[in-house]
Parts: sequence; structure tokens; C-alpha cells
Amino acid sequence: MAGSGPRELVIVRPPQEGFGFNLSRLGTVHFLRVVEPGSAASKAGALVPDRILKINGQDVTEVSHGDLVALIKQAGRELRMTVQLISQDELDRLQSEGNSGSRHGSFSGLAPAQQMAAALQPPPQQIRHSQPQAPQQRGPPQPQQVAQPGPAHLARSVPTNLKTVSIVRAEGSFGFNLSRLEGRHVVRVVQPRGAAEAAGLYPGDEVIVVNNAVVMNAEHSDVVSLIKQAGEQIVLEVVPSSAGPITQAAINADPILKSRAQPAVVKSEDRIAEARRRAEAEWQAKRDALVRQQEEERQRTRRELFEGERTRLQNELERAQAAAKAAAAHRGSAMNTAQSFAKEEEYKEMARVLRDIEQSSREELARRHQEPLSDDEYDAQLTTLRRQLEAAVLEDEIMNVHTSEWTRFGLDCKERRAVEERDASSLHEKLKVQRDQDLKLLQEKQQRMAERLEQARRQREEEIEAARRQREEERRQQQEVYEKRFKQAQEAARRRAEERERELEQEARRLRLEEESAQVREQQEREMAARSARLQERQQEEAQGKQQEGTFFGVPLKRATAPQSRQGDAMHPMVQLMQGAKSQGPRVPLVPGMKDTKM
Repeated sequence: MAGSGPRELVIVRPPQEGFGFNLSRLGTVHFLRVVEPGSAASKAGALVPDRILKINGQDVTEVSHGDLVALIKQAGRELRMTVQLISQDELDRLQSEGNSGSRHGSFSGLAPAQQMAAALQPPPQQIRHSQPQAPQQRGPPQPQQVAQPGPAHLARSVPTNLKTVSIVRAEGSFGFNLSRLEGRHVVRVVQPRGAAEAAGLYPGDEVIVVNNAVVMNAEHSDVVSLIKQAGEQIVLEVVPSSAGPITQAAINADPILKSRAQPAVVKSEDRIAEARRRAEAEWQAKRDALVRQQEEERQRTRRELFEGERTRLQNELERAQAAAKAAAAHRGSAMNTAQSFAKEEEYKEMARVLRDIEQSSREELARRHQEPLSDDEYDAQLTTLRRQLEAAVLEDEIMNVHTSEWTRFGLDCKERRAVEERDASSLHEKLKVQRDQDLKLLQEKQQRMAERLEQARRQREEEIEAARRQREEERRQQQEVYEKRFKQAQEAARRRAEERERELEQEARRLRLEEESAQVREQQEREMAARSARLQERQQEEAQGKQQEGTFFGVPLKRATAPQSRQGDAMHPMVQLMQGAKSQGPRVPLVPGMKDTKM
């Protein structure tokens, strides 16, 4: 079965996490050995075993495993890969070639915590095995080779020097990697500060028993499955590495096992993680700087608009305040004049009435200004300026109303004082009457002012409504005029078209009549010419007949009779003409413009 075609994958890893795959090599083929479920690689569509063809557009089919790993690490958070799924036949062929002695490499694209969760995954050479080989003698291990289990291993007995290790799963992993080495299940890597290290498991320990099951001669995949299915706790019985010099020597001789048994890889991963964190911090700093720059530009534009609007409002506020101040001075002068003529009670009553009106106006303004200001500083300042401007305008209107009312009140008081001076004899009664009149007058003024305000309000509303109705009426009239003009234009165009058609029909009729008249005249002329010719022939025949009457050489002649036509003979033209004249009967001669149709 052939593999599918090449695919483009874009893997974006989250911060502080890996891409979510393990990279391995069989011969010269780089492929994905593990894809962590739910990882960035899994979400991008990576499959096992996908062959890696390109990394970020660069062909990697001929690069070494170390260069490929370095290229992936340099990709940052976004990795673009071109992959192709390996068929089962090709995978079997690569595995058989790998078992024959080809070098295997591996790279984990997982974060440290995800690597611990995937620690028990077997390497490629441990997934499928070739046929058992001939028994091999134990001897010094050969570097860069992995021996397959044979019949010699089936005869091994359970060692007696076993150490029991009880491991409790931590963070989803037991914290060690298990490998097949010379037919033995050997601990390859013990994660630093992991659950296996805390339980006392060391690299090089040979696993003999897993949860009371002897696995010394079992297949490696069965041992891995047994460990994975152990739950949260597993009990291993191992041969310590110090008691097995051959196993320890094999680990020391294999650079891959030896390097992975050292904690230096953790330090390297820490450095890589630190470099990634620094790169992400620099990227975040650049992004924050760009955001700050855009925000500063927006704030500068907004500040310019705010300053222009604020300047305009401040100028209007200054003018309104100046007008209110001048109106207040005029009111003070009017009050002084009214106070010089009015009595104290009258003056107080007038001041109370005007104060009540002023207070109601200010309360109405305060109710409109009860809405809270915006949280935005600029909007709040502009709203405050608008409210101050409205208050200054109201103050100016109040001062003008007070000035008018105090002026009129002063004139009224002056007239009353003159009347009082003329009627000194009945001063007491007049004062009483006048006081009642003044109170009544003040009440009337208060009512008049209220009515005036109400009337002004209604008048404004009526004017607004009248203007709206007038605009609507004008719009409607304009629409009607436009429609009427359009209809008139259409009607005029239709009439012109009809008149043009009638003119064309009349012209065509006139032309036909002229043509028919010409044809009739030609016909009449031909008939007249034919008739004249026949008449001349007849006259000639009659003249010849008269000449032939008498004698011919003294012999009397007899008039010959007209020959009778026989049936089948052609009729004489003159007979035809005479018979035709008799058969036609009376008829009206054709005149120009008359149409004649033969039926």
C-alpha cells in the first residue's frame, strides 16, 4: 500500500510548551515516531509515521539528524513542515534495514512534562521485530547496534539479587524510559527529580518483574503495555546496575544511552526554554511598544480634537459670563431704582417672586446636570464646560428677566407713590387699597410671567411643528409638481409621437393617391389614344366604302355587308370596341385623388 501525497503542516506551539511530537530516524529517513494527543502537532494534522521532507521550505531529506533537530529548535513558536505518510511496506523495509545495523536518532518536540508522559513509548526498532536470529554468546556489546532476542534468552533463569522498587505516578508519568538491550529490558533514562528517581531506580537497572509478573523473556512491547496499564502505582523488581557489569558496560559504550542517562540534557532543555522565554519576552515587548505607539498616536489625535473643542467652549463661556455679568450690573441698577420708590413689603414680595422663578429655573438646570460624567477624562472635561456654558447662558437670561421686571416694578411703584402724595387726605385707606392692589399686581405679574414662559414654550413648539409641516407640505407640493411635469412631458411626447405618425400616414396616403392618380391619368390617356386610333380607322374604312360605291368599269357595285364572326374566329377590333362600350354602361370618369379598385 503506497503512502499518501505530501502535506503542508503549520504547527504553532503554545508558550512554554513543545510542538508535541517525537522525531526519529531510520537509515536516512526522518519521521515522526510519537504525536502527543491534543498537542499542537496533533491539531495541525501530524500523523505517525509521517516522513519529514521540508522544514520552513528547506529540503531536509539529505541533512543529518542533528542538523534537522537544530533547524526545528531554531524555528521558534511556528514550524512549517512538508510531510508524507510512510506506507506500511516501506516502514517494514526501513525497520529491517535499521535492525541490520543502521543508526537511529531521536528528538522530542514535547515539553519536559509531556516527555515524561511519553517516556514509556518504545523506539522504532522496538515496535516490530524481524525473525529470531541464531543464539548469540554474551560478550562485550557492540556500539551502535541493538541485538534482537533469541532462543538463548529464553533459557535465562530469574536472578536472585533483585531489588524491589515501588513507583507512584507523578504528573502523568513514572519518570523513566525502558529500552531493549541485548535481549534485556534495561532502564535507559531516569528523569531527574521524577517519580522513578525518588523511588530509587537508576539508569542501567534491568527490569525482571513488573507487578509480580516475570517479564525477563517477554516481548518489549508487552512489557511496555504492562507498565502503561499499571495504573497510578507500579512495583518493579530489578537487577541493580552495579550487579550487572555487562549491562552497565553496554550503557557506557552506547553514546546515546550514556548521554540520555546524564542530567545534561535537562540543562540543555532549560537553556532552550530560557532562550524561548527571552525570545517571547522580546516579541511581547516589541508588540507592547507597537501597541503603545498606536495608542499614543490615537491619544494625540484625540487630544488635538479635545483642545480645539475645549477652546471653543471656553471662548463661548467667557462671552456668556461677560454678558451675564453685564446683565447683573443692569439688574442691580434696576433694583436700586425700584427700591427707592417701593415699600419694604412690596420690595420683599417682588424679590421673593423673582427668587422663586430663578430657583425653579436653576433646579430644572440641576436636574438636567444630574447625569454622571463619563469615565473618559476628555469627555468629562468637555461635558463640564458645556454645563458651565449652559449655566452661564441661564444666568444671563435670568438677569435680563430680573432687570426688565425690576424696571417695570420701579415705574409702577413710582406712579403709586405719586398717587399717594396727591391723595394725602385718605392716606391710610389708600395705602391699604394700594397694598392690596400691589399684592394683586404682583400675583398677576407672577401669573403673567408664568403664562409668558408657558406661551413662549408653546410658541416655540408650534413654530417647530409649523416649520416641519411647512417643509413636508413644500416637499409634497414639489413632488406633485415634479410628477405633474413628468406626466405632462410624457403626454406631450406621446402626442408628438401620434402627430408624427399621423403626418407620416397622411404623407404616405398622399403619395399613394398621387401615384394612383398618375396611373389613372396614364390609363385614361392610353384609352383615349386607343379610342382615337380606332375612330380614325373606322372613319378611313367608311371613306373607302363610300369611294367604292357606284360602278367599277361600268359595272354597278353592291355594298358589302360586315362579315359575321364565326364561332372560334377572332372578333374584329371594332366590334370588340363597340360591344365593350355597350357592356360598360354609364360610368364616372376618374379624377385626381379618386381611388379605383377592380372587383
